[in-house]
Amino acid sequence: MSALGSLRATARSTALGSTRSALARFSTSSPHFSALDDLSSSIEKLAASNQSSSASSSSSTQRPLSGAVHTPRPAAATPISRDRQTVSGRAFLNGHYYNPQTLSYRSITEKAPQPARPLLGPSNKEAKAGDLLHINNLKPGKPSLHDDSYKNGAILSAYISEMGKIMPRSATGLTRKSQRNIGKAVRRARAMGLLPVMSRGGSRAGGAGWK
Repeated sequence: MSALGSLRATARSTALGSTRSALARFSTSSPHFSALDDLSSSIEKLAASNQSSSASSSSSTQRPLSGAVHTPRPAAATPISRDRQTVSGRAFLNGHYYNPQTLSYRSITEKAPQPARPLLGPSNKEAKAGDLLHINNLKPGKPSLHDDSYKNGAILSAYISEMGKIMPRSATGLTRKSQRNIGKAVRRARAMGLLPVMSRGGSRAGGAGWK
């Protein structure tokens, strides 16, 4: 241990002696130049470069702790594009052409007139004049021995559409009572198999339904 200590001491003394002789040589050769300033500046530059390299390597290899709060970089603000503008419930698209009248205050604020609801059917007087069931005193909704219209497919199919839907009173022109009787008779005939459900039915000659 003593030999190692003596070697270290001699190395330190020789290094200090060489540094002092170099400083003395620089000072004697150039009186206006300070070797100590040059040495200190070079040491500072070396330390700064080492610090920057160590910081970059540690940031690339070091992982964030589980409890650390991550603060992401603020994203660049994206411009907001307004391709659609709504004025009083009406949408206007940018780049489209509109009639100048559509931009007026009256056309924007006023609502379009709604069409009137269609009539539910003719009046009672008109229906009695054109209702064949009422004129012939037929009641298909009430089966009896004197009235077999409840099972007459030719009569019932006249009030069914091509898709098998019972026509409304505005299309048949029947009275309210006859319309109810027709609906009841059609549903009963479907249950008995006299009329198809999804169609009006074919010709009687073909053996499939009524015409």
